[in-house]
Amino acid sequence: MLGAIGEEKGARIVSKLSFALEGRSDGPNLVIIGEFDRRFPLAPSTVVTGRYDIRNLADIMYRHRVAVWLMPSICPETFSFTTHEMIATGLPVMSFNIGAQGEAVMAAPNGHIVPVDVDEIQKVYHQLQAVTEVAS
Repeated sequence: MLGAIGEEKGARIVSKLSFALEGRSDGPNLVIIGEFDRRFPLAPSTVVTGRYDIRNLADIMYRHRVAVWLMPSICPETFSFTTHEMIATGLPVMSFNIGAQGEAVMAAPNGHIVPVDVDEIQKVYHQLQAVTEVAS
């Protein structure tokens, strides 16, 4: 994954995925190139690199043997720089069919849409909207 992964960017999904992959010798290692919301636990083998400079992305990808990208965002975006940065690497990019990130991945030759329970995602999104409105 790439970017700052917070709750609306799919941190809960990433947390579950990290534990599902933990201890599997035949599966991929999970690497987050960027930052992660530490309110969500991660399996010990999951790597979080911290902030990155886009100019160093190729080196970081090589060092961590990135083979595929996941855009785990659960909220529709109007534009996603991170999604376009992942697509530009030429590696496969997976995303939910939500918002601009889903549209960009669907249109990309290296894009792959991942099925998601849309009803559940919509509930989470509406809850986030309600919390944001109360906080403002």
